Order: sequence, then C-alpha cells, then structure tokens
Amino acid sequence: MKKFVSLVLVFGFGLSVFGCYGDRRSGSRRDEEDEEEEETEVVETSAETTADETTVSTSAPTETEPSPTPSPTPVPVLGDVSSYVECVDHDIEVSENYGDVVYEYTIGNCVPRLLIDSDYADEVNAEIDEVMESLEDYIDENGGTFFYGTGYATQLSEEGCLTIVMAEFFEADDTYYHVYNINVFTGEEFTNEEMAAVGGIDSVRETAMFAAQNYINNYFSGFGYEGDVVADFALNPDCSEAESLAGWGFDWYIESTFAEDNIYDEMMMGLTDSSEVFFVSRIATMGGSGFYYQFYDASGNDIKSQLEFTIPENY
Repeated sequence: MKKFVSLVLVFGFGLSVFGCYGDRRSGSRRDEEDEEEEETEVVETSAETTADETTVSTSAPTETEPSPTPSPTPVPVLGDVSSYVECVDHDIEVSENYGDVVYEYTIGNCVPRLLIDSDYADEVNAEIDEVMESLEDYIDENGGTFFYGTGYATQLSEEGCLTIVMAEFFEADDTYYHVYNINVFTGEEFTNEEMAAVGGIDSVRETAMFAAQNYINNYFSGFGYEGDVVADFALNPDCSEAESLAGWGFDWYIESTFAEDNIYDEMMMGLTDSSEVFFVSRIATMGGSGFYYQFYDASGNDIKSQLEFTIPENY
C-alpha cells in the first residue's frame, strides 16, 4: 500500500514538471511569432514609407513661366535745327549827333534763342542776353557807325551736339564770336572733352597748336613761303625767310597767336554737321595791328565757309 502511494506521488510530480516546461517552450514560441509579426509590420510600414517618398521624389517638376524679354532702349532721333533754336529779332535804336544834325536809325539783330527746356539752355540764353546788353551800352557810348548787327550759324552732329556760333559783325572783318555747344538729347552742355572724344583727340591744346601752325603755313604759302614757316622761324631765326618775316613783326605774330590764353583746353570749339572738330581762335595780324578770329579743323584747314551765318542787311 505504501509503495502504491509513493508511485502515485512520483508520477504526479513528473507531470507537473513537464507541464511547466511545456508552458515555457510554448511561451517562447509565441514571443518569437509576435516578434516576427512586429518585424513584418515594421518592414511593411517602411516599405510603404519608401514607396510614398519615391512617389513624391519622382513627381514631375513644377514648370516656371519664362521671364519677359526687356523692351529695347529707344534710340534718340535728331530733330530739325529749328526745333532747338530760333532767331529772335532784337532792334537797337541809335541816335547820333553831328553838330546840329541828328541821325537816328535802327540796327537789326538776329539773336539765337534756345528752345530746349534745361538749366544749361537757360544759362546760354541768359548769357546771350548779356551780350546784347553790352552791345547796347557800347553803341550808346560810341555810336553804331562801325557796328552792323548780330547773326549766328549752327551745326548739328549725329551725336546730338548743337553748335551755335553767334557773331557780332563790325567793320573790316573785325568780328567777335561766341560759341555754345549743347546736347539736344540731354539738354546739358556738350563739353570740349566730349567733342575731343568724338574727334579722337587726346589733348585739345596740342591739337589746336598743330592745327593753327598748319593754318599759318597755308596762309604764308600764298606769299611764296614753302615748308613749315612757323617751325623754321622758331628753330632757326637766322634763316632768310625768318629774317624777312621778322621785319613784319613775325615774332610778335607767333608769340601772340600761340599764347596760352588764346589756345587752351577750354578754347572755343565745336562739331560740324559731319562730326568734325573745329577750333576758333585769334590769329595775329602781321605788323602787330590786331587779331582776327579764324575757324579751322584739326588739320589746319579753313572751315569758315561751311558756316552759313544770318547776315544783317546792311553788312
């Protein structure tokens, strides 16, 4: 009987131990299966995310509209000279007493008036008014016997440089000139430096000195003097031609003509219709009697004939 009870107890203990071991193995298997399911879900989620990202990254780029083409800069167009300057009649009444006789007459003047709306144009017009006031004062004091009136000539280059040459006409070609240059596109002054750039000139004074020298040589060639008369006299005052010219006051002639207050960087100059630079300066007369203003290009050629002046009727 005791043996039977002992066998029962041993058998029951073995079953309990086996049952516990079986539970542990079964639990591990489920854990592994749960982990595999979680890993599968993670992989699937990751795959879905990658698919989404791939879809976004491979979508077509947004098209941008092309930027508008800028409008071309308009090219300035030259107008007629009459649209920039006009002649204003300016009569000067003269009264002269010769003993008991009084002479009264009128001197007509054609005065240039700029029509351009700019500060510089206003300055030029004001300066021309001052010139006319000075003339009236001169006539009041000296009479108008030797004065014939004023006129002007114009040149308009393709660069937009309007050159106005105003003349005060006196007897014996003793005429005084005033030169004004204005840019018709901007209304500003067209400076000597800008005109020199158009003509390819580095130094105004040096070029004008050379041109004036050629002008004088051309003049003296008409009297039988050949070559560079100015240079010959300056380098060799004992040469026969220089000795002859010295008797005419040629030394004073040269010294006065090439003086720094006569030919300099800011001297009177302008541009022709064909964009050629020209200079205006006093050329001394032989014997020292005075100066006459002359017009010459960069090569020393006389260009005064290219300027068509409005001439007073009694000139």
